[in-house]
Amino acid sequence: AEKWAPGQFVTADTSVTYAGGMLEGGGVYYLRIRVYNGSTWGDWRSGAFVKNAPPTTPQIVAPGEGVTVGLSPILGITHSSDPDGSYLSHWIEVYADVSLTQLVAATGKMETSADTIWTQVTGDFEHNTEYWWQAAAYDGYEYSEWTSPQSFTALSDIYLDDVVGGSVVDGSIHCGQTVDVIFRAHNGYGVEVESIGGGLRVLRTDSAGVDLVDAQWEPNVGWESIFDILTFSEMYNAGSVDTAIFGGLCAYGDKFQVADSRKAWRLSLQVDCSDEGRTICIDSVTTSGVGPLWLWSFSGPYNDPVSPTWDGPYCFTIEQCCLGMRGDVNDDGSDADIGDLTYLVDYYFHGGEQPYCLQEANINGDPDEQLDISDLTYLVDYMFSESDPPCDCGTHAPVYVSKPSSDQAAAILTAYDSDTTFISCEANFVVRGVQLKLGGPSNGVPILTAADGLDMPFGFKDNIVSVGVLDLDGSAVVGSGQRSLLKIPGRYEVVEALTADDRHRTVVPTLGTGAVSDNLPEEFELSQNYPNPFNPATKISFGLPVGSDVKLEVFNILGQKVITLKNGHMPAGRYSVIWNGTSKQGKSVSSGVYFYRLETDGFTESKKMMLLK
Repeated sequence: AEKWAPGQFVTADTSVTYAGGMLEGGGVYYLRIRVYNGSTWGDWRSGAFVKNAPPTTPQIVAPGEGVTVGLSPILGITHSSDPDGSYLSHWIEVYADVSLTQLVAATGKMETSADTIWTQVTGDFEHNTEYWWQAAAYDGYEYSEWTSPQSFTALSDIYLDDVVGGSVVDGSIHCGQTVDVIFRAHNGYGVEVESIGGGLRVLRTDSAGVDLVDAQWEPNVGWESIFDILTFSEMYNAGSVDTAIFGGLCAYGDKFQVADSRKAWRLSLQVDCSDEGRTICIDSVTTSGVGPLWLWSFSGPYNDPVSPTWDGPYCFTIEQCCLGMRGDVNDDGSDADIGDLTYLVDYYFHGGEQPYCLQEANINGDPDEQLDISDLTYLVDYMFSESDPPCDCGTHAPVYVSKPSSDQAAAILTAYDSDTTFISCEANFVVRGVQLKLGGPSNGVPILTAADGLDMPFGFKDNIVSVGVLDLDGSAVVGSGQRSLLKIPGRYEVVEALTADDRHRTVVPTLGTGAVSDNLPEEFELSQNYPNPFNPATKISFGLPVGSDVKLEVFNILGQKVITLKNGHMPAGRYSVIWNGTSKQGKSVSSGVYFYRLETDGFTESKKMMLLK
């Protein structure tokens, strides 16, 4: 049957493109041709050929749709077959767009006996960028159909994850404080990593150098769980280069899993502010003509070692983070306010995050830039007692023109009664606040009872209790002489203590032994509010000799309830509550006489107060 639709085809060319009906792969076809010299046709010549059958389309094995891979990704496809038994090569193309018009990389790999073909693709891949790829087989005559495009996101195998005390986006780090530069490792190879090796360094970029006050490389927690054998060595040359060489081997345990991404290394460093404006860079360790000293090896079908990609060098400008008035602890761009106060309390006593800029948190402006209870009492006074604002970042606070007097002395005293710890403070100056770290039992968070009129933020971590004793509204002090601070069930030891004087200067107390004094009321108490008359707020204090269900309410002169200030169980102790002259709906009440009533288990008492506007 004739396949060429037009019948005979006449051309002056020596070749022609077939334009007839569909030829089936593997089919045998016959062709005849003769030559015309302008006057006479020659004899027919004939031949036969077999139509090539295209190879089957490979299937994508890894990575799957949307998976994160490395900058030199290893891509896996199934081995295609060819009906004619032709020798096959397999091709992969990677594009920067879903429409497959911007080719980034293309690679081919010849036939192997393996069922899965793994190919490492190199190209101009960018960190944290999405790409699309497809694959096909080629038998020397034609390609199979291409696979449907699938996407992946490329990440460097080692890349900068975060800068605590600086900015990844702005490329800056803060001088005068500890800065943590954290790196993340990513397995983007589609197979498990069983060993690693490499190195990083910090280097100066100008002949003047940078004064690295301190630098230390550390593997982050959790990395050791992957590698049974982990080495980590440091080489440090002051003012010049800080280098870390590290390696790991999975001998018995788990391996670095496919697509796993985790914090791997942390560089904690301090740069002197005399180097402000200069630049330092963090780069991979190199040797002349060799390149980065990285090597990762794998287990499984792809076992060729690779040199992981590195998105560095990362360069940072050294800058001061504190500008203008100190106090923007939570880095919201505003002056000191309640958000900064709660941030500091959380940082000191509840294990909260370190302030973004430590200079901003040095509220009292002490020259040593030490953060402690004195900064907290200074901020409380500024916010609630209209004292001097925090000083400018470029100077130190007036209180530190003169340091605490050498004759100022304080002691933190500990006493035990059976299985209860009593802690008191003795000082020859007015103490505004006390900061304590206590070591003791590991059976959970202890129950602490604070002294009268004082607040006690505290937290518990690694068997250490961090405690602050101060008045967070600024109206009360620990005072001078001897004063009970707190009592705790169980036997605890004071391992660290600081006090703040009435000028918010830090005084380090001695630690000693004292007498038992729990400072608890012997009976239920309800004190007269202060001030009285008041405008706009007043403090109501009461005492509980034992733990009780407590209800503290305010009524108007008609006996109508205005607001409930406390309602619930409270442990034994002395307490103060502020009423700001508002109703339970949050609206300000009018001037006049009001009554407040305390109800506990077997005790009720009321007192009168007056609001004047």
